[in-house]
Amino acid sequence: MTATVSAPAPVCAVFLRSSGTGEVLINRKATLISCVDVATARRRAMEILSEAAREHGSALTAVCSDPEGLYRLTIDPDGRVSEAERDSHPARKTSIPPGYATVRAHTPPPALRRPAP
Repeated sequence: MTATVSAPAPVCAVFLRSSGTGEVLINRKATLISCVDVATARRRAMEILSEAAREHGSALTAVCSDPEGLYRLTIDPDGRVSEAERDSHPARKTSIPPGYATVRAHTPPPALRRPAP
């Protein structure tokens, strides 16, 4: 009898700035994001994580930080996004802001460049 061992889920994090720039980290590998605003950057981050979930074959959990707060989200391979868990800490937001909603099929981003310091 052969046991099937699945690969551990990637460690994922998203860091976005109000300028629309940021990074998506998947197992410490960074993908830079440069969009016109934070809402567009959120959608792009979810597209990247949804693609990673499809490659992994199951949902991923990501810690997401942006100007509106800190979120722990689950991203399904089909692009659905939901809260991974509620945080009772009053200083942290617990609802998903606009833009972390369901994403559509992956579209390649424009050329990415690191923002000037």
